[in-house]
Amino acid sequence: MTGTEPKSPEMTELMERLVERGNMREAYGQVVGNKGAAGIDGMTVTDLKGRLQTHWAEVKEDLLNGRYEPEAVRGVEIPKPNGGKRQLGIPTVIDRLIQQALYQVLSPIFDPAFSPNSYGFRVGKSAHQAVLAAKEYQLQGKRWVVDIDLAKFFDEVNHDLLMARIAKEVGDKRILRLIRRYLQAGRGRNLGWFIRETLNPLIRGWVQYFSRAETKLFAQELDGWLRRRLRCTLWRQWKRPWTRRCRLMERGLPEEKAVQSAFNRRGPWWNSGAAHMSFAFPKKYFDRLGLFSMVDLLCQSR
Repeated sequence: MTGTEPKSPEMTELMERLVERGNMREAYGQVVGNKGAAGIDGMTVTDLKGRLQTHWAEVKEDLLNGRYEPEAVRGVEIPKPNGGKRQLGIPTVIDRLIQQALYQVLSPIFDPAFSPNSYGFRVGKSAHQAVLAAKEYQLQGKRWVVDIDLAKFFDEVNHDLLMARIAKEVGDKRILRLIRRYLQAGRGRNLGWFIRETLNPLIRGWVQYFSRAETKLFAQELDGWLRRRLRCTLWRQWKRPWTRRCRLMERGLPEEKAVQSAFNRRGPWWNSGAAHMSFAFPKKYFDRLGLFSMVDLLCQSR
């Protein structure tokens, strides 16, 4: 199949298959069985059933409409066997559920093209089979073993090239957008970390200091200013117009509008307050990263 051939309905309606009841039940059993640590929201797998009972309808609607925003990934460091530490990203339990459901839908599409000598993370394949294959090679007289570790591969892989390869087989733009956002959730750990570790403590301190003197209007204005400042930081990080175009399209902006916005020759602060950046990075985006609201904290303090 080439990228120019029309995709079959099965390839353009994958999101419906993802949220289908049977697929989600299977994903739920897998995630609960795997257990694992909580993400940035602190929710454990034992809390998952209750959360789904109250919020699944909303999550499902966002997925079907292509609006679902993954939570930020919690970064932890684990020791490596040969010394040093490995950076590990832990998604929230809800996102692990969606990722598992996504894997179950995409695996039958991509797995047939994998090498028969690839044993990692594949249905019907195991480490035990890899050991047996290695022993067979040894009996055949082979004596050399090559060990290759692609350090930080998933942190540094070119997302645009990766998405282009996936798009050759997957025609559902909602699925492509969801995968891209999951890639960004891992890449965006630094922004989430900065918000939680640096910005939020400052916001809490400001509220405690000014709560008796300032009005709710001031807090609303400052909330808006902080979000604009963060959008400005993102715009500066992208540097080149073509990068800005790609990032805006990843966030759901139509291509024509993304091109106009990326090449408008305006400064970062102007763009941070423009409609295209507000659409791409709405308040909901920063809420998911854990950004405190001064208005909410102000109301709580009184």
